[in-house]
Amino acid sequence: MRSLVFALLVAAIQGGSTAQTENPCQGILSGILVSPDVCYEFIVCYLEEAEIVNCPEGTIFSTDLVTCVPGNQQTCVEGFPEDPEEDNPCRGVVLSRFPHPESCTKFNSCLLGSLREHTCRDGFVFSRRFFICLPGDSETCNVQILPTTTTPAPGTINQVPIEYCVTNSRSFGRLPHPRLCTHFVRCQLWIPTVQACPSWTVFNERLRICIPGNPNTCATLINPEGTTTTTLAPITNEICEGRLLGLIPHPHFCYMYISCRLGVATEHECPRLHVFSEQLSICLPGNQSTCTIIGQD
Repeated sequence: MRSLVFALLVAAIQGGSTAQTENPCQGILSGILVSPDVCYEFIVCYLEEAEIVNCPEGTIFSTDLVTCVPGNQQTCVEGFPEDPEEDNPCRGVVLSRFPHPESCTKFNSCLLGSLREHTCRDGFVFSRRFFICLPGDSETCNVQILPTTTTPAPGTINQVPIEYCVTNSRSFGRLPHPRLCTHFVRCQLWIPTVQACPSWTVFNERLRICIPGNPNTCATLINPEGTTTTTLAPITNEICEGRLLGLIPHPHFCYMYISCRLGVATEHECPRLHVFSEQLSICLPGNQSTCTIIGQD
């Protein structure tokens, strides 16, 4: 169907009247037309208005795929450019990156068959394991051990006494955590196990389940006033005092961080199986239970 519509649009521009030549999108509400001038352009029509779009360097417009594909913009021949050098590592490669053969402070990348050289910033070397620039020694080419975050692991702040289930007369089931509304205690044969609620939910003692709520105030739709079961201080804009822009570690959880923008603090959560690195100010793959980053001893 798309090929049929596209063929009609091509015919419209190739066999149109003089008025259509001045405005190739006349009578077309939405569509894509072949450029009558060069092979590395195409025309986008919307509500009879024409917009000329240029393909990226090293690509031309394909009438079969209705998109830009690798090709020679001079000869209009599709395909990767012919490189006279037989040792071109990027021949036939669309996108890739690999170590530089001479320096660990550099790396090469391939884009549409073309080889490009990049340089890591000062104090960084290219990691053959993660394929990115990481802090390291340019003399030995060794990547420095990524430090652990100093944010306490959830396990160190969620400990409950071993007799917690016995004290509350519950051999099986769930109990509220004595300090954190974002966690609960599961009792199995009088043995307590601390478990965390999903992100942006809190444990409701009456329903004995985690429901949507504010982890700082423990407020939910059922209890909009919140509770005082958490000993963790709520995050306020004071944490960004003296910092207009930037990212800082979350004071309670290593898998979260806070962005400061003009003195306003906003909480964010790292992706699954990531923790926040204080040194690099980014989320890196790691263990959210121990707050360790992959790549360290």
